[in-house]
Amino acid sequence: MFRQIAIIVFFALDLMGSVKGYVKDENNCPLEGINIMVKSSSIGTASDKDGFFYIMENLKSETLVFTGVGFKTYEVKCSNDENLKIIMHFDDIWLDEVVFTASRSEIFLKDIPKRVDVIPREIIKQNAKHDIAEILDSSPSIEIIKNGYNRGNVSLMGLPSEYTLVLVDGEKIKGGTGTQATDIGQIPSEIVERIEIVKGPASSLYGSDALAGVVNIITRKNKKNPELSFSYGIGSEYTNTFNASTGYTYSDYSAMFTYSKYYTEGYEAPDKYDSDYYFSKFSLFEKIEFSNSFFNSDRNLENMKERIVTSKLSYTDDINTNDQINGSLYYTNYNRKLGSSRNIREADEYSIKSNLQFVDNFWLCSQYIIGLDYYFNNYDTNIITGDEQMISPYLQIDYKEIKDWSFSIGSRVDIHEKWGTIFTPNLSMMYTYDDLKIRSSIGKGFKAPTLSELKTFWFHPNGGGFWIKGNSNLEPEKSIGFNLDLEHVYENSLKTNISFFYNDIDNMIITDVSGGEFDGKDLYTYYNKDEIRSYGAEFSSKVYLNSLINLDFNYTYLKAYDTITENILVTSPKHKASAGISYSNSISDFDYKFGMKSKIVSSQYTDSENLIKVDAYNIEEFSFSLSTPWKLKLNLNIDNIFNREYYIYDKMPERTFLAKFTYEY
Repeated sequence: MFRQIAIIVFFALDLMGSVKGYVKDENNCPLEGINIMVKSSSIGTASDKDGFFYIMENLKSETLVFTGVGFKTYEVKCSNDENLKIIMHFDDIWLDEVVFTASRSEIFLKDIPKRVDVIPREIIKQNAKHDIAEILDSSPSIEIIKNGYNRGNVSLMGLPSEYTLVLVDGEKIKGGTGTQATDIGQIPSEIVERIEIVKGPASSLYGSDALAGVVNIITRKNKKNPELSFSYGIGSEYTNTFNASTGYTYSDYSAMFTYSKYYTEGYEAPDKYDSDYYFSKFSLFEKIEFSNSFFNSDRNLENMKERIVTSKLSYTDDINTNDQINGSLYYTNYNRKLGSSRNIREADEYSIKSNLQFVDNFWLCSQYIIGLDYYFNNYDTNIITGDEQMISPYLQIDYKEIKDWSFSIGSRVDIHEKWGTIFTPNLSMMYTYDDLKIRSSIGKGFKAPTLSELKTFWFHPNGGGFWIKGNSNLEPEKSIGFNLDLEHVYENSLKTNISFFYNDIDNMIITDVSGGEFDGKDLYTYYNKDEIRSYGAEFSSKVYLNSLINLDFNYTYLKAYDTITENILVTSPKHKASAGISYSNSISDFDYKFGMKSKIVSSQYTDSENLIKVDAYNIEEFSFSLSTPWKLKLNLNIDNIFNREYYIYDKMPERTFLAKFTYEY
């Protein structure tokens, strides 16, 4: 009887007027906690875990305003008894996001004195591209270097790619040959939550290799709800991709597993490539986390095979409301084999890194971070066997107690048993005036000599043959860098960045003839000799014309050269620009988005002597995504859509496409 009366009362009130509906994101996922307010009054509600909302009021001809962190504000006029279906579009450029890389502690992006570029998962999911190298390729002052052995080395601000430190969840990853840079083509986009990019020296926090900056790939967190997803991609050059992911959380326990497969015949026979990537993550009480990955690849070029295994155990505990302590233990094993049966070169390397860090929030908005890294590395090849260890205390203070000003002061000491001790400080500051933020930073960076450069002694058979000998007296390569960034936001519809940068590197390690011979052949060794410099400016602008159309434009001016020979550095174009437009909308329960982007790159040299110069080129790409009410999504990317012919090291691929179908539960 009571149930019947309740139903009658409910329908009686409903006849008086009501508005109800669902709120979803661009990927057709329900949004919880979206605020829905009547524009002319204080009446409002919030969406529940299924995205459902209900307002029992007569709202004929009223305007509802939908707001949520990370989404653009949406307004709609309604009538009584209307069942609304609202799609919230990601507000990727205004998102007040928590980031990690700039301080090794979580901090709001708006409060960081040093510029940090963030590529969120929402942007990553909007294309069919398989790996991180493809996604970063159009970013300002970033070049992705592909040399056959590596599918994607990151070059920041014109500096060689070995001066960019690549991290996954704050830990250095290995992989790639031909240079000492890391091949980020190994990281599938499916495991990535976001990418954080810090430009400029960052050795005060991360030590060796962070002269040009840091690219930190943050992996996905476990979701509260059960997750199951599959994707399959097919493209030109017989490219096939596959991904399967699952995750589950029960009480204080959670687990996630991902498997990714990539295969391509490539543009030419040496490009044939086959890889598998396994990733898992477990967490307990939101304090203990264990992650593990396994990567295996096989490519035609010199029959190169790679295997990378990583494991990380971390612990985080909030001692009180102001203090936090965390620690981690990280293990990685890298094995590479390449060459013909007559000349097989194999390397097996394993590293162990431990970290202990304390974070204290003092006064109102400031914090200091004190930590200690310990690093052990063992290197075993057919030409060198050895190990090394290093201990590195560091300190950073983030101070925000002066009105409109923020400061960050950091320093680190790296103590190495073979090449000695190096001190790297950094100072950053930010001034905020209305909608304008002015950020500046100056700091030192370094790159340690490798065990191979210190101890190697082997015979290289090419060109009649020669010997290469290590130099135990090598010193670290050192740099000083300066960055100035101006960021302006206008009425949540336009964001503009203008940046200036300068980097000076000395003690560069090069290989040169020592002036002697061994066994009748030339003897080469390593020296601290060269000096290089890079400077330039970048401009980026993102515009929301309305809730449907976005525009973006990027331009970078760069000069990077050897200060001794005055030769321009390899693959450092003087000008690089890109412009794009995207349009998103929905028809019934189908959400779609498509975009066009054009990239222009000026002429550049591909050899250190500046004898080989390739012409300028421009290429265009097209992207399309479609979300359906059946949890099925289609992504399509077409690169070089006008089939332009251009060269870098060799002739680059013609028009290529990749289509990906994804099912998410």
